[in-house]
This record gives sequence, C-alpha cells and structure tokens, in this order.
Amino acid sequence: MTRAEGLNEPPNLLAQLRAARYTRGLVTVSVGAYTNGSRAMSTETTEKQLVSECARYLRSQYGETLVRYDIEVNDVEDGEGKLTMECTVRAGGDDSRWRKTFTFEGGRVVDMAWHYLG
Repeated sequence: MTRAEGLNEPPNLLAQLRAARYTRGLVTVSVGAYTNGSRAMSTETTEKQLVSECARYLRSQYGETLVRYDIEVNDVEDGEGKLTMECTVRAGGDDSRWRKTFTFEGGRVVDMAWHYLG
C-alpha cells in the first residue's frame, strides 16, 4: 500500500475506541467497552458535574471557593461513591492547598474528609 492509499482509507474507529485509554490529570478512563465516542464525552461531562457539586458544597458548608483542582481518584458511579482531589481553595482572601475526599449519595455531596497540604 502506498502512503496515498493509506490516507484514503477510513480508520477502524471502533477498534481504536476499544483499545484506547484516555488520561485526564491523574484519572484514567478506559473506553474499551464503549461502542462509540459519546460515552467518553459523557464521562467527562459527569466529572465536570461532580466537580461543580463539590464546589457548591465547599461554598455552602465552608465559605470556600474552589480555585484549582486535580482529580486523583474518581470512584463515583451513578451518583454514588467517592471523589478525591488535590485542590486549592480560597477563603477570606487566602488560598490554601488540600487533599479532599467527597462522598456522594444520589449525586450530592453528603460528607467530606480533608488533609491540609499547605
């Protein structure tokens, strides 16, 4: 096959999706079982929704604003489970670094554990 012929052939997208692994920050999401790319996009959207819920919880419970975050572990499925992030929050004009683990039930944060990083 010449280079030009290879460029004209459509890629086997399904095989690529089954073999693909997408990494975002410290979180790896496997796409192997999905039949199209829409599930990979919904995983990212769900993660954004979870972070939004974490930010809402921090604001309402502690008066903190989520400034920056890196998700370390996302074990939330169907609105249940735990999400751990290393984050910077702002409270009263001061920034501080934390590792926070949020517990989700029914898509809402119901508890949080934390470790001060500086």
